[in-house]
Amino acid sequence: MSERQFWIQSVKTALAAVLAWFVAAWLLKVPHPFLAPYAAFYVVSDTVYRSFANGVQQLGALLAGVVLAFVAGELIPWPLLALGVVVLAGLALGRWRVFGENGEWVAVTALLMLAYGMATEEQYLALRVAESGLGVLIGAAVNLFLLPPAHLRDARRALHALSEGLAELARDMAGGDGEARDWARRADELCDQAHAAQRANRRDAESTRWNPRHNGRDEAHRRADTLRALCRVAEELRHQSDTLRDLSTPPAGYRELLPPLAEAVRALSADPGDAEGEVRAATDRLRALLAERPEPHGPLLASMAHTADVLTP
Repeated sequence: MSERQFWIQSVKTALAAVLAWFVAAWLLKVPHPFLAPYAAFYVVSDTVYRSFANGVQQLGALLAGVVLAFVAGELIPWPLLALGVVVLAGLALGRWRVFGENGEWVAVTALLMLAYGMATEEQYLALRVAESGLGVLIGAAVNLFLLPPAHLRDARRALHALSEGLAELARDMAGGDGEARDWARRADELCDQAHAAQRANRRDAESTRWNPRHNGRDEAHRRADTLRALCRVAEELRHQSDTLRDLSTPPAGYRELLPPLAEAVRALSADPGDAEGEVRAATDRLRALLAERPEPHGPLLASMAHTADVLTP
């Protein structure tokens, strides 16, 4: 997250918490409202979709905690035993994946209701649930309507860096610049970089869901296909580097195959839709060079053929 985006989200979070407290205190007349600003605080997330998803999970966890406290207060006459039971049961229930990262608040909510001595006060519990729902709605609304966050640059930068890194590695391998051990290490790093780029792209795609300011899901889906292909290229270059370590010299013509591969992956640093022609031209040259090689192909040439198919099936 950029510095600017951090401060925007921080101001929005503070605003949502203040609004939630104000509305809960003045509209619902909740004495000492704390669940509303808490809920609003945690709902203002880095994507609009995540705000609503977290809000639903959080409200579910709070509701489960309230119900747990009520049941324990009705059935267990000893306060200390009831407290221990709700904490234990709340922690176990909170592991249910439907609550996501908010599962711990099942136990926390039940603990607070019992500690305040209000676990069997139905009106009080209903008021606290309404307060939580109000906080969730205010936090989600602030994130939706006030500069809704979008992260459309992260994956673009990651794709550009990955394609440039793969192209540079292919060119170095073509020119014999370095050793196979070093190429293998760089290929490993590029594999990790490819997985990080895929995570960034999924986050970018999520940031456009339900976002009134941006609709970049098609671009994110196209980029996902490109990143999958580049991830496979990185894996193939890793495999080729390992093979080269066991050979005294690479087979004839192998190094001539690497420059067109470098051109193809370098072209993918642009928008995937704009790069199709250039990528296909480079892979066609790669296939033409492969066709000139004698059969049967060894592991290196077979890997290059597979790489061409990955880039342009």
